[in-house]
Amino acid sequence: ALKQALQTGAELFIGGHGGVATAEVVRFKIAYLEKMKQLLAENSTPEAFVTAMKNAYPNLAGENGLAELSKALYK
Repeated sequence: ALKQALQTGAELFIGGHGGVATAEVVRFKIAYLEKMKQLLAENSTPEAFVTAMKNAYPNLAGENGLAELSKALYK
C-alpha cells in the first residue's frame, strides 16, 4: 500500500497513527520493511533477527521494541 501511495505523486501522507509523513519518510518505511522481511528469512531465531536488525539500523528509534516484535514474528 505504501508503494501505491507513492505512485500518486503526493508530497504528504497521513499514516495509520495519524502522523504526517513526507515521501522521503514513506520511502524509508518501505526500505525498512523490505529489509525486515529479508532479515526475518535469513535468521532462524528471534535473537539473531534482533541482532541483524540492530546491525542494519544502528541506534534507530524503537529498537527496544524489536525483542517483542521478534517474539511475535517467530511464533
